[in-house]
Parts: sequence; C-alpha cells; structure tokens
Amino acid sequence: MRDTTAFQFDTQILNLRPLKLEDGFYPDFDEESHGYFSEDESYFDSIDYDHTSTFYDCRKDKDRNNTAPLHISLDYNRRIHPLVVGQTTEKN
Repeated sequence: MRDTTAFQFDTQILNLRPLKLEDGFYPDFDEESHGYFSEDESYFDSIDYDHTSTFYDCRKDKDRNNTAPLHISLDYNRRIHPLVVGQTTEKN
C-alpha cells in the first residue's frame, strides 16, 4: 500500500471499478452519453436462471455476428489496461 496511490490500491488490490481514470486519456468520458448499448434479453428469457442476479454473457449482445472474426485491442493507458473487442460490419 505504501508504494501505490489510493487509486491504484482501490483498483488493483480491492478490485473496485473506478468511476474516472487517474491521469486518464479520456478524463470526460461518460459511459451513458458516450457508450453504445445493444442488448437482447430473449436468450435469457428462454432459459431458467435467477433473474435477481446480474448475468453477463456474449449472447446478450444484439449486434453480435457469430460468423465474423473478433478484433481485439489493448488500450495501454498509463495505469489500467482495458481490453476492447469489436467486429466489423458491412454497410449497405
């Protein structure tokens, strides 16, 4: 703890999700206004699972293409290294 900042300790040791990055490249990033959400709950409605728990699975992605390759990239920020995964689509 003596060799890390409070931010590093919270994220690396306590595994707390940060609301803002310390010295981040995107200091004004807001997930609600800058994010993209496309969800499909139909798969989860068809199986028996505990609806009170949070359930994350790639089958929840409405715009996922099972036949297209995934493009994976690491964002080597100063202290946190998030993984970004996407797929390309053809536009009509």
